[in-house]
Formats: sequence, structure tokens, C-alpha cells
Amino acid sequence: PGLQARVQGRRLALFRFGGTVFASEAACPHQGANLCEGEIGDIEDMVLGKRYYVRCKVHKFQFDLTSGSVLEGHCPPLRTYSARIRHSADVPRAAAVEVGFESLGDRYFCSDDSSGAGDF
Repeated sequence: PGLQARVQGRRLALFRFGGTVFASEAACPHQGANLCEGEIGDIEDMVLGKRYYVRCKVHKFQFDLTSGSVLEGHCPPLRTYSARIRHSADVPRAAAVEVGFESLGDRYFCSDDSSGAGDF
């Protein structure tokens, strides 16, 4: 379900769901299991709208992919990052996933998407 990548020395999990890309730490904050091997899905929340999650395959803890909040289980929240797809103007069908770290500043992703996730 996910793809693990090392970006600026950090192990990240990249998830694509419904045309949206999400980035988080690759290790579950509970006991370090690889979240790329977990289940991803969506939940329709009457108050918050559609939410996307990843469920750890080991202890079944569930995390919101946008905020990192724990939806099921008891452990620290998952560290998440803003992410988006940047399509290449020069190479057809080529694109890069951009991940927003603290060093980029708060406004890096503001012009394209304020929700914390990028469209494919």
C-alpha cells in the first residue's frame, strides 16, 4: 500500500489514495513497525468530512494521514508532512513527490494546496 523512501536522512512512508499523496514517518510510533505494509483507507466523518488513514499491521493502531492523530489505539501521534505531486513540464508522464519539512517554511505549500496533501 505504501512506498518507503529516504528523504534528507529520514525514513518516510508515501501513500497514494484517491488521487492524493500523503507523507509520514515510515515507522509506527507505537513500536516501530513499517507502516508501508499497513492498510490504508478512508472514513466518512459527519463532522470532519472524509479522512484518510493508515493502520499498522502489527497492533492495528490507526492514524489520520493528514494530521497524524491516533484514530484507534493508545500511543503518540504519527508525524506527518505536507506532500504534493509536481508534474514535469519537460518529460511526459514524469512527476516528483515534494515533501515539506520544517526547513521549507510555513508558506511553501500554501499556493497550491492548504490541506496538507497534493493531487495526482
